[in-house]
Amino acid sequence: MRGPGLDPALSRRIFQILADFGLDTLTIRDISKDIGRTGPLLSNILVLKIGLSLVNFLLMILAVGLMRKPPAVVCGIGIAGLSVIFFSLANTFSAVFNAHEKMYVKSFILVISRSLVLILTVLPIALKKDFMALIVIILVSEMFRTCLSVAIYSKYFGRIDLSIDPLLCKKLFLAALPFAMISVASLIYFKIDIVMLSLMKGDQVVGWYSAAYALLAALLFVSDAYNLSIFPVLSRYAVSAKDLLAFAWERSVKYLLMVSAPIAVGTTVLADKIVVIFYKDAYLPSVPARQVLIWTLPWIFINSINVK
Repeated sequence: MRGPGLDPALSRRIFQILADFGLDTLTIRDISKDIGRTGPLLSNILVLKIGLSLVNFLLMILAVGLMRKPPAVVCGIGIAGLSVIFFSLANTFSAVFNAHEKMYVKSFILVISRSLVLILTVLPIALKKDFMALIVIILVSEMFRTCLSVAIYSKYFGRIDLSIDPLLCKKLFLAALPFAMISVASLIYFKIDIVMLSLMKGDQVVGWYSAAYALLAALLFVSDAYNLSIFPVLSRYAVSAKDLLAFAWERSVKYLLMVSAPIAVGTTVLADKIVVIFYKDAYLPSVPARQVLIWTLPWIFINSINVK
C-alpha cells in the first residue's frame, strides 16, 4: 500500500516551487494594486520565470544524472521538467487574470486543457502504451494551456513585450523571496509527516496515513478557491482602504470557520463510514488518524487568509 504524495509527487512539487519562486502570488498582489502596471510587471516576471525555469530544468537533469538512472527514466524526467516550465509560464497568466478579477478566464483555460488531457489519455490506454506517453500528454497539455493563455491575453488585455528592466527584475526577485519561503515551509509542513512515517514505519502505515490525509488535502480547494477570489480585493484595500481591509479579513475568517468547523465535526463522527465508502475495509486503521487530522482543517482555513 504505497501512499500518494511520496517521492515522484514530492519531487515534482519541489521543482514547481523553484520554477515559480513565489512570483505568482506577487503578480496577483502587485497588479491588483495598480492594473495600469500589468504590462511591465508581466514582461519582467515572465523573464524571471523563464530564467528560473531553465535553471530549475538543468538542476533536475543534473540531479537525475548523478543518480545514474536508466535512460528511459532520464528521458521521462526531462519531459516532465519541460512540462513544469510551461506549467509555470501558464500560471503567470492565470495570476494576471486573477489580478484583473477575471477568474472565469482561468477556469475556461483550465477546463479546456484538462479536457484535452482526458481525450488524449484514452489513446495510450487503448494502445497499451507505457508511462512515457502519459508524460508527453501532460507536456502537450501544459504547452497548449500556455499558448491559449498567451492568445487570450494578447487579444483582450494587451501586447506582450518581453522587455527587461534589470532594476525592476531585482526588485521583483527580492519581493518574491518571502512568498517562495512560505511555499517551501508549506511543503515541509504538509509532507514531512509522510516522509518521517515512510522512514520509521514503512509503506503500509504510510498508505493508511495517506488515506486519512487525502480527504484533508481534497478539502483544501475550498480555502484555496476563496483566497484566490478575495486576494485581489484585499491587495487593493491594503493600499486604499485599511478599514475595509480589516472588515474583509474579519468576514473571511468567519466564513471560513463556518464552513470548516461542521466538516470537522461530521468527519470525526462518520470517519469509519467515510473510509468504507471511499476505500476498503483494509484502510479502517486510518480512521483514528483521520479523526485527528480533520481538526487541523479549521486552523488551516483561518491561517490561509493570514498567509495571503
